Parts: sequence; structure tokens; C-alpha cells
Amino acid sequence: AAPLGEPRGVEAPRSAEALLQEMVQAPEAASIASARQKCAKLGVITAASEDAQITTLGRLCLQLPMEMKLVRLVWLGSLWGAAADAVVLASVLSTMDPFSSPSPLFIRKEEEFSDRLK
Repeated sequence: AAPLGEPRGVEAPRSAEALLQEMVQAPEAASIASARQKCAKLGVITAASEDAQITTLGRLCLQLPMEMKLVRLVWLGSLWGAAADAVVLASVLSTMDPFSSPSPLFIRKEEEFSDRLK
């Protein structure tokens, strides 16, 4: 029997890699290691190991819906007193080139226009 106050059937914490391996389409071990390396290099986790901690930048990445590199740009901009400029730069860097984007003025067929937007 489980001790008083402890839920029944609760398993001991597993590693992130072990949890990912239980997915229907489990990622390759090399992909997991590569993702850890990338996160450590960007500074969102403290190290490229299983027991790494999430940094302040990592927590910010969880809150902002953009690429980690752009979150880092916004974070550094706010630290240096240029948050508004950093947000503008991040938004510009996250959009397509306006000169190569499809336009309904030149592409009249709706199906072709929607295909080019993808």
C-alpha cells in the first residue's frame, strides 16, 4: 500500500529521453542529443546533459511564440535598454521577404495564390 498522502500508481520521475522514447513516433537518440546541444549553445539550458536546468532565457522561450534565436535577440535588447528595437528586429527577421511574397495583384487564380503562400 502507498504511504498516506502519496497517490497510488505514481511512477518515479523518468528522464526526458526515456519519456520521448515512449512516443508513438519516437525521435532518434542523435536528434535528441543535437537538440540538447543547440539549446545549451543558445543558453536556454545550463548544459547539454540530461540533468541540465532551464535558464531565465529558456523560461522566456517558453512564453514567447518565436524561434529561440529571436527570443534571445528580444531578451538581450531588453537587457541593454532597447527592447522596442529588438522586438521590431525580431518581427522583421521572422517574416518573408516582402519583395518575393506572392501578391493577389499579380496572381489572379486563387488556387495558385494559396499554393504560393505555402
